[in-house]
Amino acid sequence: MMDDRILLVDDEQGLLVMVETLLRKEGFQRIAKASSGLEALRHVQSASFELIVLAVMLPDMNGFDSARSRSASDSSFFMASFC
Repeated sequence: MMDDRILLVDDEQGLLVMVETLLRKEGFQRIAKASSGLEALRHVQSASFELIVLAVMLPDMNGFDSARSRSASDSSFFMASFC
């Protein structure tokens, strides 16, 4: 079991479930999910994450703005843009 904390951020619930399932099959267990940029910021204010997989297009703010936030600056990011 891998102990790294991962945050998945996307407003498409199906994508969140799919990526979470793949990560769990690879042994990751500490996975949090958010469906908006503001929800993601609340997560990073309350916990630290080794990796944040972040959609670019979000309903309330784009992924770039979320990544630039001061509270998220200590995490590694993977920006994803799905069509």
